[in-house]
Order: sequence, then C-alpha cells, then structure tokens
Amino acid sequence: MKKYGYLVSDNGQSEAIYSEENLSNIIKNLQRFGAIEETGVIDNETVKLMGSPRCGVPDIIPTGNSSRRKRFATISGWNKRHLTYYISNWSARLGENAVARNIQKALDIWGGYGRLTFTRTQSPDADIIVAFGRQHHGDIYPFDGPGGVLAHGFFPSGSERADEGGDIHFDDEEEWIDGKSASKETGGSESTDFFTVALHELGHSLGLAHSDVSTSVMFPYYQGWDANSQNYLDYDDILGMYRLYIQRRLKEDEMTPQLYPEETTSTRRPWSREPEQTTPGGREREESTEAGRRRNPWYFKVFANL
Repeated sequence: MKKYGYLVSDNGQSEAIYSEENLSNIIKNLQRFGAIEETGVIDNETVKLMGSPRCGVPDIIPTGNSSRRKRFATISGWNKRHLTYYISNWSARLGENAVARNIQKALDIWGGYGRLTFTRTQSPDADIIVAFGRQHHGDIYPFDGPGGVLAHGFFPSGSERADEGGDIHFDDEEEWIDGKSASKETGGSESTDFFTVALHELGHSLGLAHSDVSTSVMFPYYQGWDANSQNYLDYDDILGMYRLYIQRRLKEDEMTPQLYPEETTSTRRPWSREPEQTTPGGREREESTEAGRRRNPWYFKVFANL
C-alpha cells in the first residue's frame, strides 16, 4: 500500500497510530481504484487484486489541492504542443519496428485530443525517452520480473526536459506481444499487449494520473488483451486531456487564433463540471457503451462529438 500511495512512507512509524476506521477507509480506497466491491477488509478479491499486473505509478499522489475529486486526475502538462521522443532500446520479443509503430500510434491517439504532435528523434536529448529494463534499471523504481509491475511512466517536467520527466520504462522480463500481429499461440493468458500498456504509460508522460474509472485508459490495472477491442480513449481520458491541453493556453497558441477561449463567469462550458451531471447526453453515452467497455483493456471507443 505504501508503494502505490495509500500509506505514507515514514519508516514504519505511522502504522501504529492508524485506527481501525482509518485502515478500513484506506482499504476501500484501494478497492475503489481496482473497481471491486469496497468492503474495507482484505478479502479474497482484494488479495487477488493486489497480485494483478499493473502500472508501477502510485494511485494516490499528493497534489496539495483540497478541492473535491474529479472523475479524471491530472498532475501537470507540457508547456508546448510539439514533443520529441527517443526509443533507447526495445524488447527482443517485439523488435524495433513494432515498438516504434505502437509508440507513435499511441501518441497520435493522445495528441488528437490535446492538439499535440510528436516526432521520433535519434537523439537522447528528447522530451520522452522509451526504454526497456530489468530489475534495477537506472531509476529508483526497480522492476519485479514477470507479472506484477509491467511498466511505469514519469510526469512531464515542463517546457524543458529534466531528469526523467516524460520518460516511460517497460519491464523487459514481461512476455510482450504486438496485439496487431498476435496469433493464438503468442496471445496467451501470460502475454501482455505492448500497445495497451504503452497507451497507458504515455498518458502519464502527458500529465495524467491514475483514474478509478475502470473503463479509462488510465485505470492502473492491466485488464487483458482483446483482439476485437477498439483503440480509442474513454470519456474520462478525454476530459483529462481537455483540462491539460485545450483549456490551458500554451505559448504556441499566442501565434495562432484561440480556437478554445478561456472560460469566464458568464460563459460556462460543459467540460468544466462533472460530466455525469451536466454534459448533455453524457450519462447516456456512457451507459450505451457499457457492454462493450467490459471486454476491452485500457482503451475504449467513445463518441468524439462532445
């Protein structure tokens, strides 16, 4: 629970002062992010959840913001609209071409909802660095072998790249597959679809935190590969990108007409409120696609005409 932000890491001194009620609420929070029944006790479903493959980024990230929780969660975004990425290495199971194709495909999907563009560069002096590693691989978050943590991403560091801001790392010990070309033999239950995980981790690279909405790309747990699933973002993910890159005006926008004017007290946008309460048709759109969402992994088709 410490690893994913549910307990404060303080050398074990705080555990003794947690009341039974506090611990129950912490467990409920964990269960909420895993989309299972919030019982407040570590039951069989919770134990199973805690051993499920997932992203290594914490679910709970202190931001100092005391405002009420939104459906989507954002940390910070890049202060520019064109980003570069560098592929440092790749999994032998996939090869360079498959890794490059899936990374660009995932970036284009995110970029379409944030007016962002991406270019691959051959220089490591890039905004986003893609790398595969095993166990201790150069940062302070070692991988754990097959299963468990599949990958992790770092949030943007602003307009200038510093340290690991924006980078994404994949555990090279996973049984990675390219879902587009997977067969029944290569797409077994122990395999992990690279595109599915890359789409999620690049969400972190662009500033999105984990979502407790099970249909969101930013849901922290890997839900499996489905050859029939659609490669689209969930409504929850689109709202997050709107907050980071459409509602927020960047430097490049000063050179072009402002297509998305800032909100004022006299002009309200549906995206500025809770979508399930104020967005026309929002609830109906979500309910109408519920059956299809259940069978998809971290990406789901939504209606783009918001």
